[in-house]
Amino acid sequence: LALGWTRSQRAISRCRLRATTLHSVMLPGASPSHQHSAMRCWAGVLMLAAVLCPAALGAASPPQRTPLRASASPALAEASALLWQYDSLLGWASRLFDTDKRQALTAVYAWCRRADEIVDSASGTPAEKLEQLRQRREDLASLYRGEPHDQLDGLLLETVRIHPALGEQLFSAMLDGMETDAAGAVRYESWAELERYCYCVAGVVGEMSLPLLGVPPEQLTEAVSPAVSLGNAVQLVNILRDIGADAKLGRVYLPREDLERFGVREAELLDVCSSRLSESGRKLVEYEADRARALIAEGICGIELLPRSVQFAVRAIAELHLAMLAQLEVQEYDSLSKRVRLTLPAKAAVIAKLAATSALAGR
Repeated sequence: LALGWTRSQRAISRCRLRATTLHSVMLPGASPSHQHSAMRCWAGVLMLAAVLCPAALGAASPPQRTPLRASASPALAEASALLWQYDSLLGWASRLFDTDKRQALTAVYAWCRRADEIVDSASGTPAEKLEQLRQRREDLASLYRGEPHDQLDGLLLETVRIHPALGEQLFSAMLDGMETDAAGAVRYESWAELERYCYCVAGVVGEMSLPLLGVPPEQLTEAVSPAVSLGNAVQLVNILRDIGADAKLGRVYLPREDLERFGVREAELLDVCSSRLSESGRKLVEYEADRARALIAEGICGIELLPRSVQFAVRAIAELHLAMLAQLEVQEYDSLSKRVRLTLPAKAAVIAKLAATSALAGR
């Protein structure tokens, strides 16, 4: 483990990745929207997994920091440049895959990134952003009719033809989540409503990942449910750790039906000046944390359905979020007065422990 830690430090130095970057990528926090939390978590986990347990990912050599070249296609070169511009760590992680998987990941990322930029833009009213997202939805429909809007949409069309499991409904669901964030008001009456939001911004990423990571078509149906559960859990954990940060934006993600069950007023979750959550508020968060743990357990049950080369990374995602929930418990389920954080050594310890366990198990 000590050697593994030393190797990780040297790799981080070579890659010139600051500790603050790793903090934000491996377990992302509040932002203008919660988009791509699952995708960014994958990036950080894959990087540390490759350093601490390269055999688990089938990585023969360290990734090279070079975007895909124009010799492949102008569209692929543009998508690769977009990936490295906005999410260099995910670019590094993508180099751990073979060329076909890397190109598919790049095409999907480029589509998601362009749509996400509409929501995250500092300019534009909610109405204007919703109109732009409506246009992207029309472009999506054209893409699936074989009439891409531009070369980046054309690149995604090529990927969809190779991976027909990437149905239009998956990208449409992501646009649903983006529209929710663009509209501004965030309130959910029930867990069913919040679960739908979690799916649109995170669970759907898990579902999209399956064909890209090499899950055989005959196993996709069985693998979808646990992949979605893990993605939804990632999003729910992010919500629970960011109650105070979201309160500053006037957002309350926890379902009203659960607030009523525990006798918690919405005003309490918006009171950023409060010293801490009430006893009822902490019981509410504990209840939601148990829900997240159950979702993670469902996700773990499906790991064996994935290609062996990515099982370690997916298990790492699960363990990191379980560690986040454990830290939330240490704080007595109060993330209103203090945001829940895992330090970089704590994250590395989780990965190192998992690497050691995997090595002993011969995986």
